[in-house]
Amino acid sequence: MLTGIKRLNKMMEGVSKETFLDDLRLQDASAFDISTIGEAASNVTDEFKALHPEIPWIQMRGLRNRSVHIFDYEQIDYDIIWIVATEELPALEPKIRSALATIPLPDDFILPEI
Repeated sequence: MLTGIKRLNKMMEGVSKETFLDDLRLQDASAFDISTIGEAASNVTDEFKALHPEIPWIQMRGLRNRSVHIFDYEQIDYDIIWIVATEELPALEPKIRSALATIPLPDDFILPEI
C-alpha cells in the first residue's frame, strides 16, 4: 500500500487536474496503482482490519474492484481517481504507517519512505 501511495505521490507531483484529465497514461497508471493498493488492502487479515477501523478497508477494496472489473474504460470516473490519488491516499498514508507500526517486524525491515 505504501509503495502504491509513493508511486502516486511522485506521479501526481506538480500535475494539475486538467492535465491529469487530458493524459491517458496518467489516468491508466493512477488507476492501476489504486487497484494494487486495494488488492493489498484485501489481503490484510480481518483481525488487523478490526484493530484499525480508521482505515477504510472496504472502500479501498471497492474502488479496486470497480477499476479492475470494467468492460469499458469510459466507465471509470477519473474525477474520483483524481480525488483518491491526490487527496485521500496521501491523507491515509500516516494512518497506514501508524497501523503497520503495531506489527512486530524484523530489525532489518524498512518501510518505504514517502
